[in-house]
Amino acid sequence: MTSPTCQETESTNPVQQVFPKGPRLIPGRTADSDGARIAKSWSRSIPDPFAKDYGAESGLLKPLVAPATLSALAQKNPTLKACIAAMAANVVGRGLEFRYIGPREDEEEDHVQEQLERLEGLLAGDGTTSLKQALHQFWVDFETFGYAYLEVVRSSSGRPALICHVPSQHTRMSSAGELVEVDVPAINKKGKRVLRQQKRRFRRFLQEVTAGLGKESRKAWFKEFGDPRSLSVQSGKYGRTVTEIQASELLCLRNYDPATTYGLPRWHSQIPNIEGAHEATMWNLETLVNNGVPFALLMVSGGSVNPTTMEVLEQAVSGVRGRASVGRIVVVEGIGDTRSAGDHGGVEPPKMELKMLASERQLEGMFADYKKDVSFGIMLSFGLAPIILGMSQDHTQATAAGAIFVAESMTFAPARARLEDMLNSRVLPEMDITHYEIRFKGAEITDSEEQLRVIEVADKIGAMTPNMAIPVINRLLGTDRELISEDWGDVPFATTIAAKAAAEAANEDAPEDTGQMAA
Repeated sequence: MTSPTCQETESTNPVQQVFPKGPRLIPGRTADSDGARIAKSWSRSIPDPFAKDYGAESGLLKPLVAPATLSALAQKNPTLKACIAAMAANVVGRGLEFRYIGPREDEEEDHVQEQLERLEGLLAGDGTTSLKQALHQFWVDFETFGYAYLEVVRSSSGRPALICHVPSQHTRMSSAGELVEVDVPAINKKGKRVLRQQKRRFRRFLQEVTAGLGKESRKAWFKEFGDPRSLSVQSGKYGRTVTEIQASELLCLRNYDPATTYGLPRWHSQIPNIEGAHEATMWNLETLVNNGVPFALLMVSGGSVNPTTMEVLEQAVSGVRGRASVGRIVVVEGIGDTRSAGDHGGVEPPKMELKMLASERQLEGMFADYKKDVSFGIMLSFGLAPIILGMSQDHTQATAAGAIFVAESMTFAPARARLEDMLNSRVLPEMDITHYEIRFKGAEITDSEEQLRVIEVADKIGAMTPNMAIPVINRLLGTDRELISEDWGDVPFATTIAAKAAAEAANEDAPEDTGQMAA
């Protein structure tokens, strides 16, 4: 189901473009009592389209924080949006591979090749969105909302054959149902598929998407992955009927938080700071739009300026432009303060100073330090350094390598492991995959010189084999040489060289001709 389109609102005021409906007063507070600054405050609440669906009848649970609110916050803050993009790019954006984990002698067997074909069939996706794109969207949702969904569609054989992304913003989960006895497939230590009987509680999920302005919303129910019961996609009720379409299954990955069943994003604690940074941005925007900083200040002491002269001065500053302004002279007439006349009756001429504020207007930007602190807090919640987002300008190669190493080992790799575990332990056994596992590619955290030094040291101690060296050479040279399937591919170079030398020595010691031996 497609996501609803946003209705654009045209306005000549940039502030009204950001908030089309204009400011709304905080309940219980008025502009008269709290001043104009409070009158410019607005409510951030966004109506929940599922409000009428929550309750005991449907069993749907209400999220602690509305997904629409979390999505709006992610759009408001550029640092938060960059962190979410960096997580998705480094967790699933580098692609995946199907790694063979079975016995080497079985790799070319027909039943093993059939497993690989089933896995490769997942890559194409639904024809419009590939599996890689679906997983990227899935992880953007996970970092934005703290939970994300994947739809799993089975073929006529009962095996999962298609994996699609379902937007979290338009989906809600129900409370867990009654206990159901199920046969859960798993892979044992011997690589064999076994069934384990368990009793589990399953949830249902409802997706609701608005078709358009003035149109009824579209709804679709899903059942939790592994639920053996039939569920109607229209009514969300269990039981198979001829006329109703059966619901497909959803996999849900949640960032656990004891405060809610749904889970919360890792940046949840930064919500007040994100709101404050946005408020500061809007304050600066209003200052610029309304020319809060004047072009210049005419400071007069000991007198005043003739009102007519002030009009001429304003016209000279803002009214005359282009070549007509070249060489013009502006005369400012000052009037002395008669109250400060001396004993002789004379009035001192006023002192006037014109202070230009053009540079201050161009450089004006309040709350700059506060917004930097907010950005630092957001990056801290993700465990990312500024250089990962391209924000650092004073880094060295050593500090850059250190930041990448920390981000890869502390943030990206554990996140990939969570997703790999979900797919390998739940989806692959249902596909009867026993000889392969899914692995997501990560960043290389060692440089080429260090890799070559490792190869050199391993070779000196007699531990380097051809199959250990081939992947390193492929990465350094950009080649795609396959591993050696014969036994000598896993024999250290030192052992092979020693065996060859021994064989050559034996041949040298052997008689050259059997006839000479007889003589």
